[in-house]
Amino acid sequence: MDGNLILILWFFVIILIQIWILFCLVRAFFATPIFIDNKQLPKALVVMSLRGTDPFLLNCLQRLCSMNYPDYKVRLVIDSPQDSAGLIVQEFINNFHPDNLEVIYLENRLLHASGKVSGMLQATVDLHSDYKIVAFFDGDALVHPDCLTELVTPLFNLKVGVTSGNRWYQPDTLSLGAFMRSFWNAFAVPIMNVVEIPWGGCMAVNANLMRDTELRNHLANTFGEDSSISTFLRCRGLRVKFVPQATIINRESIQIRSFYNFLVRQLLTVRLHNSRFMIVFLHMFTFGMTLALSFFLMLIPSNFQITLLVGFLALVSTLFLQPLLGHFLVRRAVFPRGEKLNGFSLTSLPWIVVALFLLCFVNLFATIHSFFVRKHAWRGITYKIGGQFPATVLFVQPCLNSAVTSLRPTP
Repeated sequence: MDGNLILILWFFVIILIQIWILFCLVRAFFATPIFIDNKQLPKALVVMSLRGTDPFLLNCLQRLCSMNYPDYKVRLVIDSPQDSAGLIVQEFINNFHPDNLEVIYLENRLLHASGKVSGMLQATVDLHSDYKIVAFFDGDALVHPDCLTELVTPLFNLKVGVTSGNRWYQPDTLSLGAFMRSFWNAFAVPIMNVVEIPWGGCMAVNANLMRDTELRNHLANTFGEDSSISTFLRCRGLRVKFVPQATIINRESIQIRSFYNFLVRQLLTVRLHNSRFMIVFLHMFTFGMTLALSFFLMLIPSNFQITLLVGFLALVSTLFLQPLLGHFLVRRAVFPRGEKLNGFSLTSLPWIVVALFLLCFVNLFATIHSFFVRKHAWRGITYKIGGQFPATVLFVQPCLNSAVTSLRPTP
């Protein structure tokens, strides 16, 4: 077969896959949401594990405790009494006096689980029978009033095991790292929807699942809770339901080095705990490698240069389409609740071009890197990756000082 024809078919297949993924995202955002009378909504427990402070934590707590849900309690698990997050929580309590908030401290840091998972399990260990739903949020999740209702409603479908919103990065300040994370997330949301990977920062499950001994034992040896829960539920024939209306706008900025650590961690958690990781890996690797090779091969004189140029431009156009379409869909979803997304300006165009160009290579390298990670630091805790367990806690750094202490927790 002619080499040019092979290249044309290859580019066609890659672009067709991207278009199909985008079509699935559009279908999810335009799906008619199910409405349930407030009287039918069951009692819910909202859990948030805190270690250190997030830039918008005070605002997050205020929103979390004032959602339009008839009967729910918020349970915060703070990493330790000395943790800096405790000061923010106390300030919130003093100023707003919430009557649906309970604060506890992490008592047993699990040796083979992340700090967040340890908090989740402690918060649900004595789950009262009155609770029918458990929802989990991160400290950077600025929820809107109807968020919990939107997460709970699809769980009335018995085939749905977990519901999840997702984050959409809209940084207020211009930085290359922030643009790169924003665009990476714009590519991640569509594939997460297709592969059914939930986001643990805005997620809800049936409370009986959190009482399930098998699931709790499984989580006690996991680094990433969202992929672990979705894989566990998939084995039981249950689905992950993406809830576009529960999309959370995140306006934090980030530097390139921190973004790279963030990116490796996202890929690492999926690799360690999600049964569909190879689909994600092949998608990212194939798309990224095709772009990278096409770019470099165009610099070498050959009979395929025109085909490579046309294919490369078609792929780049698809690349630009994803964040633009995602921006439109998210903007449409958050507008009814009074939130706005800024449009793309001419002054940001150079940042966009550079960020997209670098992201292709950074994402490719991070995807490969995620297979060889042996240690990873996350919120001051250093984990050993691999071995008998997916992750093992090595060191914990207190959030109020720079001292590093050896950890010998009770398993």
